[in-house]
Amino acid sequence: MKILRKYYLKEFFKFFGMVLLGLTAISIVAEFFDKASEFYSEKPPLRFIIQYLLLQTPRVILFALPFASLFSILM
Repeated sequence: MKILRKYYLKEFFKFFGMVLLGLTAISIVAEFFDKASEFYSEKPPLRFIIQYLLLQTPRVILFALPFASLFSILM
């Protein structure tokens, strides 16, 4: 039973990581395009834009966790 459990956990976390990374990336890109007009009008330095997107990442991950776990269980 331990071998089967280890296999299932390995597969679960593999899909979980991929789905979480994918959902996070999609959400960050969507956030960038959503704020693109503000970035264009204000013209902040690139460093501030990257910093803003990096600071949004924990929030995005918290929203993506339930979906990632659901999709991983379904796989």
